[in-house]
Amino acid sequence: MSILRDTGATVDVICQKYVGRDRMKGEHVWVRHLLDDHMTCLPVAEVDIECDLGKVTSKAAVIGNHLDQGRYILGNQTAALLQGIKENCSSHVGKVNTVVTRSQTRQGKEKEILRESDQNAEQTELNLEEITDNSENEEILPPVDHCSPINPVTQIKSSTFIAEQRKSKELAPIIEIVEKGKQTDYGIKNGILIKKKINKLGEKSV
Repeated sequence: MSILRDTGATVDVICQKYVGRDRMKGEHVWVRHLLDDHMTCLPVAEVDIECDLGKVTSKAAVIGNHLDQGRYILGNQTAALLQGIKENCSSHVGKVNTVVTRSQTRQGKEKEILRESDQNAEQTELNLEEITDNSENEEILPPVDHCSPINPVTQIKSSTFIAEQRKSKELAPIIEIVEKGKQTDYGIKNGILIKKKINKLGEKSV
C-alpha cells in the first residue's frame, strides 16, 4: 500500500478492510473535516508500518471501505516516530517517499484530532444530537411536581423500566428478535431496548 504524507493530520488514517478485528483498540477519535467544522467520530486501530527507515507500530483512525483510495495517510505523530528512528541510526537508511498535501501554516485550521475516552465520545455525540437547528422547535420537559402521584421518568428505576418494556405487547416481539441476534434497527444496552444510531459512515451502533 502506498503512503501519503499529510502534514495537516495529527493521526494516521487507514481503510477498514486493511485492519483485522484483533487490531482494534476500543478507542475513538474525533476528526474535523477540511472544508467545514463538521466532526466525525472514528474507531482507532493498531497498525504496523514498514519502510526504509524500519518498522514502527502506531495508531490510525479507521474509515469506511467506501472511502478507500488505496493509500495509507501518514500523520504527524507517526512521522515523528520515523524521524526519531532516522536520527538515531548511525548510517543513512534512506527516506520515505511522501507527498506534502497541505502547508504547515494551515495545519491547525484544517484538521484537528481530539482524543477522548468511549464514555466522553458518546456523551459528546448525545449533546450534538440534542442541539436543534431552530430554538423554536426545542421541547422542554415540564418541571417536576413533587406533589403529583405520577413519578417523572427521571425517578423511575432502571430495573422497573426494563420490566415494563418486557411486559409491553408492542416491544416484546422486538426484544425477542434482538436477543436472537437478528438484524434490526434496535439493540439492547444495559438491559434496555433502544433504537440504534446511524453515524456519519452509515454504520449502526447502540
